[in-house]
Amino acid sequence: MGKGAAAVLILVLIAAAYFALQNFGMPGTSGSETPTKTETVTETISESSTYTVTETVSETPTESPPPSQTKTPMPTREELEEEFGYRINATLPEIPEKSPVVVLEVPEVNGEYAITVARVFNVEPKNVTERSNYYRVFDGRYAVKVYKKSGAVFYQDTERLFKLSEGDYSLTDEEARKIADQVLERYNLLPSDPRDKAYFYNIRHLYSATGGGKTRIEDAEVIYRREINGIPVLGPGSIVVVYLDNEGNLIGLYRDWKPLKELSGEMPNDGMETAFSRMKTLDDSWNLTTSDITVYSAAFGYYDGGRYSGQNYLQPSLIFKRDYGENEITYAYIAVPTLEEPMEEMKG
Repeated sequence: MGKGAAAVLILVLIAAAYFALQNFGMPGTSGSETPTKTETVTETISESSTYTVTETVSETPTESPPPSQTKTPMPTREELEEEFGYRINATLPEIPEKSPVVVLEVPEVNGEYAITVARVFNVEPKNVTERSNYYRVFDGRYAVKVYKKSGAVFYQDTERLFKLSEGDYSLTDEEARKIADQVLERYNLLPSDPRDKAYFYNIRHLYSATGGGKTRIEDAEVIYRREINGIPVLGPGSIVVVYLDNEGNLIGLYRDWKPLKELSGEMPNDGMETAFSRMKTLDDSWNLTTSDITVYSAAFGYYDGGRYSGQNYLQPSLIFKRDYGENEITYAYIAVPTLEEPMEEMKG
C-alpha cells in the first residue's frame, strides 16, 4: 500500500456513531431558518450501556473556510461516479489550496495524573484501578476515568448516569444548555487560545420505555464540538459532553480535548479526485465493491480519532458518510487525508 493509502483512516460507526457526525455545521447554523431532522438510533456510549436516543441534527452542510485559491476544475459527481464506481448523493465541499497541520499537546497519563484530574471533580482516590486503556479513580458512587493515550476524561455519578430517574424530566433545552455552560466555566474546560474554540453542537436525550409503546426522557446530554483556526474538527475526538439528570444536576462529564500547541504552517492539499482515489484504494484492499457503496455526505475538516488515539496532530481530511447497500442500512464514516503528502503516522 502506498504512502497516501497508508495514512487513510477508517472510522466505522453504527447508525449515528458515538458522537454523531451527521451534522457538519459550523457555529451559528442553528435557528428557525435551518432545516433539521430527528433520528432515532441505537448506540453504545459506555462499556456497559446501550440505549435509544433521539437527536435533532442540522442538515446544513459545512462551509469550508474561504480558500486563497481552490483546485480547479473540481470533477462533477457524475465524473467521480463514472471513474470510481460510487453512488454519490452528497454535496461535495471545496478543498482549500493549503491548510495548516495542527500540533497537539498529549499529556503523559499515569496513576498520579489520573488522581490529580479526579480531584478536580472532588473525587478522592479511595480506590484506583488500572486497565489496558485507562485509569479509574473511585470515591463511593463517583468515578473518574482517564484514558492513557489521549488524556480524555470521563466523570461519572455511577448511581445516576445511564440509569432511570425517580421523577419526570423538567428541563427545557435552553435551561439544559445554560446549566452546561456554567459547568464548563466552573471546571475551566473552555480553551484559552483564541484560535481554539468550543461551540454548542446539539442536545440529546436518554429515553426509557414506560409501556404501551410510550417513552419518557431520563436525562440531557449537552454536546460541544471544536473548531481550530475556523476549521471544524470532526470525528469522535475533540468533544465535550455534559450529562444532566431530570432536575439539571450534573451526573457525568466527558471531555476529549488535547490542548492546541501550534499550527505548523500552510501545507498543500490535493483535490477531490485524489481523495476518492485514496478511498477506493482502501475499499479495494477490503474487497468492497464501490458500486455497492452510497456516499451520503462529505465534509472538510480536521480529523480527531478520539479517546483511544494518541495522535499528536490533526491533519486536514475529508470525512465521508456512506452505506454499503445492506438490507438494513448501516452507515459508516471514512476519513481520507487531503494533504498532497499525508502524515504517515496517524495512529492511535
